[in-house]
Amino acid sequence: MNKILSFILVAILLLLPAIGIFAMRSTPDRPEITVFCAAGIADAVRSIANRYQEQTGRSIRMNVAASSTLARQITAGATPDVYISAHPRWTEHVSNNGRIDRASCRCLASCRLVLAVPRGSKQRAGYQSDQIAEILESLEGKIAIADPTHVPAGQYATEALQHVGRFESLRDRFLTAASVSATARLVQLGEASAGIVYSSVVAAADDLEIAALFPIDSHQSIRFMIARCVGNRNTPADEFYSYLRQSDDAKSCYADFGFSLCDESAE
Repeated sequence: MNKILSFILVAILLLLPAIGIFAMRSTPDRPEITVFCAAGIADAVRSIANRYQEQTGRSIRMNVAASSTLARQITAGATPDVYISAHPRWTEHVSNNGRIDRASCRCLASCRLVLAVPRGSKQRAGYQSDQIAEILESLEGKIAIADPTHVPAGQYATEALQHVGRFESLRDRFLTAASVSATARLVQLGEASAGIVYSSVVAAADDLEIAALFPIDSHQSIRFMIARCVGNRNTPADEFYSYLRQSDDAKSCYADFGFSLCDESAE
């Protein structure tokens, strides 16, 4: 019985953010567009959504969390219009559960994995990816990373640390967080002296700077994926999905937030 109650409680907790998203729906003649968005690209998507709302008057509601959390909410029954993930694996997971249109899955943008420190930190070393191992060893205090058991940013960080041979020597100093944005907050609050995050997160923060870039070949490519969800089809949502992928406003915004556009011809 206790196991059943625990299962029900976990399911409720997963759905609570999604329930909040759908508690206030727009009118039938002006349907609200709902976006479940990975934390690592949320600032850029929110800015793009604001521009779209100004141009069209349509309401866009965002649910921001780790890709894994959003994927579990969708497979548990939430019905957003658009899902944006920080790792193709979670898009594939939702697709395998029949919750998104597989044909709509596309790479939206990409970015780099970086070591972030407070702006003005004495540990700032520049952008030398070839010195990342030495820079990591020189750090004092805790190092913030996203939870590698399920958060893409933490999984990329683990791969990169293993590649440069510093995972085992540093693992006792890790301070884990529920998302990449929460990882950055640990550094901003002084709970950690540095954090491993996306370059886009640093670009959106006035009080952080990049101490070093991780080598591109030290981890899987960081690719943010976008897809249309099934069971909640409406034309405005199709239009916003295309706007996020193809509009000049969106492309300019991704660049402003430190992202590179994906080469769709290579998909």
